[in-house]
Amino acid sequence: MVISGWRAGVVLAVGLVLACLLVFALFWVGVLLVACGVVAWFNLMLLPRVARRLRVPEMALAIGLLPLLGIVGFVVGAVSGLAAGIAIWAIGVALPRGLVRYLRRRRLAQESANASLGQVRIIDADFHV
Repeated sequence: MVISGWRAGVVLAVGLVLACLLVFALFWVGVLLVACGVVAWFNLMLLPRVARRLRVPEMALAIGLLPLLGIVGFVVGAVSGLAAGIAIWAIGVALPRGLVRYLRRRRLAQESANASLGQVRIIDADFHV
């Protein structure tokens, strides 16, 4: 099938618009990923030090980041920016904290299960002295 004339122009214009939309979407997805990475780094590396220095619980500072990120998002992009700021908080702060808490509980449960075994004696009926 050969496309020529004004139809070729329409196909070319639609292709360019789709390509521009794809590049635009990839750019903003990249910006969101970088923002999530920065917030996660701040949450896991700097927040504990700041909490110790200020003598404030880490959880209070982590929850305090939610309105801060929401306001920054709202300033950048109105309601959709607010949603993006809250999503960045959820991915960068709440998710790592929940994951660490889950893994810590799981490790403690395994340690307590292993400690309850104590000394295990293996009795073998075929053992000859």
